[in-house]
Amino acid sequence: MTITDDMLREAAAEAGYALARSLPAPEACEHDFSPRFLRKMRPLLRTGRPVRHPVLRRTVAAGLALVVSVSVWLGVDMDARASLLSWLRTQRENGIFSYRFAGPDQQEAVPLYLPAWVPEGFVEAERDIKNWNAWVLYTGPDDNYFSVDSTWIQDGTGMAVIPYPGQELTPVSVSVNGLPGDLYLSVDPETGRDSNNLVWFDDQAHIYFGIDSSLDGETMLRIAESVSPADSTK
Repeated sequence: MTITDDMLREAAAEAGYALARSLPAPEACEHDFSPRFLRKMRPLLRTGRPVRHPVLRRTVAAGLALVVSVSVWLGVDMDARASLLSWLRTQRENGIFSYRFAGPDQQEAVPLYLPAWVPEGFVEAERDIKNWNAWVLYTGPDDNYFSVDSTWIQDGTGMAVIPYPGQELTPVSVSVNGLPGDLYLSVDPETGRDSNNLVWFDDQAHIYFGIDSSLDGETMLRIAESVSPADSTK
């Protein structure tokens, strides 16, 4: 018997259906990560880089195992956007807030942005510069910290803000020098310290910014309002 292309396609489809039926239901795949793991991951969860594929593009948070598929976006908040052509915030059923971005591919390295104002006693401790993202960490008294990062807004990129187990995140809409953003306030259940996130978006420059910090929201906003290209902070 001759095996035709149609027969191969039919067999492949049946095998795919069988595999799909053998997988557990999505609600059975939920997993609560430990507070220690989430605390270590928080500085990474916002940055997303593009993963190219000839069929589809997926949004990868920090290039790690936490994958947000661009094909699944639950609970769309139509009021939480600066522009549908640039970024869109969605809330998933598990409490995660995801951001999907759209913009031109960037061939040049993202500009380095630094804060012109930092709280007393804070110094730069580390920086990580890539073509698509620039991240700088500052540390200060009493083990407080904050990090500032800038990332290209381009097709196929995104980021996620993930709550600690048992906590609910509620974004507070803010403005940073006239640019729209969201402030997330939370507490690390293991240390009892603040563990907050601030993100804001510059549609014209095709860059989104983020600050992770143990500092209060008001101080984070003051830092954010002083962020500017590195050359201008000298």
